[in-house]
Amino acid sequence: MLHAESVTIKLCNNVLLILDSTNPVHVLRLLIYAAAESGAQQFIEMIFNSSAGRVVFNNYKDRPLLPEAVAKRNGKEETAYYLKDITKR
Repeated sequence: MLHAESVTIKLCNNVLLILDSTNPVHVLRLLIYAAAESGAQQFIEMIFNSSAGRVVFNNYKDRPLLPEAVAKRNGKEETAYYLKDITKR
């Protein structure tokens, strides 16, 4: 569901979050977590290969639950490895 003022995204554990669409970094960060959960590595690579990659990484790097942990917890080992490797760059 997309509205002019907000975006609704289905995220971890079937929780629906309503996001402020005026904060694109927040939206991208949550999309990275959702992609990590589902193993959508091509999407993650697309973000990190763009100019937004560093900004998104800086936005989540100090959080206690990192996307690579979400990927690993959901059996997406290759995606978890990619995300862990990204943190070393």
